Formats: sequence, structure tokens, C-alpha cells
Amino acid sequence: MQVTKRGFTLIELLIVVAIIAILAAIAIPNFLMAQVRAKVAKAKAEMNTLAMALEAYDLDYNEYVPYYRYDVEDVNGAGPTFVDPNSVRLRPLTTPISYISSIPKPGPFGVSRNSEYASDYDTYDYADEHSFIVGESSIANAMDSWGGATWGYSWRLASPGPTGNYDYAYNSLAPYPTGNYPAPGWPSYYDPSNGTVSNGDIVRFSSSIGNLDYGSSIIGPIFNN
Repeated sequence: MQVTKRGFTLIELLIVVAIIAILAAIAIPNFLMAQVRAKVAKAKAEMNTLAMALEAYDLDYNEYVPYYRYDVEDVNGAGPTFVDPNSVRLRPLTTPISYISSIPKPGPFGVSRNSEYASDYDTYDYADEHSFIVGESSIANAMDSWGGATWGYSWRLASPGPTGNYDYAYNSLAPYPTGNYPAPGWPSYYDPSNGTVSNGDIVRFSSSIGNLDYGSSIIGPIFNN
């Protein structure tokens, strides 16, 4: 008895291909979102580690790591000096006393894609309020120009979000339309409820309030754990 070998029909193959395509369309976005969530968690964990080191430094020196400092070369022959890149700002956390073994660089989302500032962001962006005050001629000038970068807290760390752009740092340098910082809608914070891949930065503030009084305009901390 002769057995006839029967292959798949075109319709059957098309059905299999369609099923595979549907499964891929479901699985790939979920995989990518899981990757983003893992990177966000890593950024928060690394900033928490830096936060603990900053608080330990403050206990010893009674101030947070300043980024306007005299211990770096001042090209203008006067000090204190504005310190860049960010890894140099945070270097006192590793030497002469090691509050943290090394400065994480870069963060899980890489350096900022903002071309004007990309070379500065070789780790998490850091700013302390005291340096803003020291670097300006008055408290009012500090509030009007740079003070909003810490939004009334003693220090601030920031990481670019999934877009890879430092929306926070960029907006803190932008012309402000309504007087003193913080201006409504600035800066831009990353919130996964807006979409796993969405605009905004991951920001970590100190638990202590600074000396620049923004009153009810203070927002944050976005997370503090």
C-alpha cells in the first residue's frame, strides 16, 4: 500500500507565521520594558549608594561635597573653581577617605546625549546648594540663576532617563520665564506611569532642606529610599 506524504498547506504555514508574529509582538516589548525597569532600578540603587557616601562625608566635614572647590586647577587664576566633569566633583568620596569604593560611571543609561554637555556627564550629575551660594554674589542671585538645580535641598543627584537626555540639567540652565526657580513644569522627572520609555530624568535629593527658601514651590524628593 502506497502512503502519500502530505506537507503543510500554504494556509497552515501562514497561520503558523501569524501566530509567531503575534507572540513576538507581545514578548519583545515586554522584554524591552523589563530591561528599562532594571536599568531604572540600577540607577536608583547606585544613587542611593552615593547618597549614603555623601551623608557620611557630611558627618566628617560638616558640609557636603562641594563642586565649587579650590583643590582643582583654576584656569582663570581665581577660585573657587566650577568642577567638571561630574566624576571629579564626586572624587572626594573616594580619597583621601574612601566613603565609596569607586564612582559609578557612567550610569545605566549612559552619558547625556545633549551634545553641549555630554563630556561632563561621565557619571551621575551632582550639585550641592552651598556651592551655588558660594559661586554667586548674593542669595537672590543664587536663587535666580543656579539655585533651582537642587530645588531647595542640600544636594541633588540626577541620571538621564530612558531617552538618554538630561532633561533636568538642561532645563536648569534654560531661560526661566517666571522669575525665581523652580519654574512651573521644570525640571522634567522620569515617571514610568508616563510610559516605560518616556522623557525625564531620575532624580535623587538629599533628605535635608537647604538654605534657599522656595516656599511651597519645592517639589521632590522623587524617591528617597
